[in-house]
Amino acid sequence: MQPKARTFGIAFTIYDANQQEAFKVEGQKLSWSRKVSLMNLDGLVLVFIRQRPMSWHSRYEIYRQQQLAATVTQKLTFSGRQFRVRVPGQEDFRVQGSFTGCEFTFERGGHQVARASKKLWAWNGRYGIEIADGEDDLLILATSVVLDLIRRDSNLYS
Repeated sequence: MQPKARTFGIAFTIYDANQQEAFKVEGQKLSWSRKVSLMNLDGLVLVFIRQRPMSWHSRYEIYRQQQLAATVTQKLTFSGRQFRVRVPGQEDFRVQGSFTGCEFTFERGGHQVARASKKLWAWNGRYGIEIADGEDDLLILATSVVLDLIRRDSNLYS
């Protein structure tokens, strides 16, 4: 996942394991509630992300086909930042890690199901995201976008 600089918006390109463009992410930066779309290369919106303003902690909703697919909420802890990803009808994810270290792990049921790391890709400004087989790739990618948005809002971009 590689962010692109834009003055009034947000843009990412998500590459596959073969370094081929796989998805585009575009959104509004200057709005009351941030709105971001994860699209295929033809511009079809696959996932829509909406920030919920006026919540106690950072809260984002992830939609697929206009249905709520997940809610991401932030929790501050002594050991770093922790996020809960509520998925209707499924076991929730727990995401924890460090913004300054750019390392996050995704766990479900006590097992790691994904890992996002900027350290492995720091030379080109990208995050590397490893997702276990059988997991919901789009949901994990959308959650990774949310983490980066929260990181940007925290002014912790290095």
